[in-house]
Amino acid sequence: VNRVFKVSLALMISLGTISAFILIISAKSISIKIANQGAYLSMIALTPVLLFAPIDASLRGYFQGKQDMFPTALSEVVEQFFRVTVGLFLAYFFLKKSLVKASAGATFGASAGSFSAMLLMTFIYFRYKKNENNKIDILKRDIINIEKCEKTKEKEDAETKLANAQAALEAVSEEITNANKAVEDAQKALDHASAELTKAEQEKNEANTKSQKAEEAKKEA
Repeated sequence: VNRVFKVSLALMISLGTISAFILIISAKSISIKIANQGAYLSMIALTPVLLFAPIDASLRGYFQGKQDMFPTALSEVVEQFFRVTVGLFLAYFFLKKSLVKASAGATFGASAGSFSAMLLMTFIYFRYKKNENNKIDILKRDIINIEKCEKTKEKEDAETKLANAQAALEAVSEEITNANKAVEDAQKALDHASAELTKAEQEKNEANTKSQKAEEAKKEA
């Protein structure tokens, strides 16, 4: 909608400016050609409509594209109010001077209505864009806050996992230490058993030696 609006606004302003310029330079010749030179002032009074109405139409189309008809309806009410009020006032004001000027004044009411509607639509548009930009800024801040919260949560989860891993590593290290102590204790017990076995073997050998000596002494006797 924004892109279409910008393109249409530029196109309408260009066409309106060209049309107004053509009407200004050709109003005299047109009034002569239709054999009513009094129409010249009325056509000049109508020229601003060619500048304001395209802008007003583009702004109305923008809000209609946004599915918002309130600005369009309000601008039409304001336009008709100023069109009738200004037209009647100028017609009454210039009626005492000449009928041609009174006709031009009444015609100028259309320009006044179009201008007032354009001002209103422009005000509504910039106010709408400001609110829209504020909403976008708020949305961006919310997204940034959400991302920060997610990152903080991810960091906390990572720290928790790291702490759990360290605790598990310490538990494994403690189990390994206990296992090494058990192995050392078993090795000591094995060494003690080996020493006892060696001592028993020595005692057995000594007993055998004594037994052999006793038998030899018995035989000699």
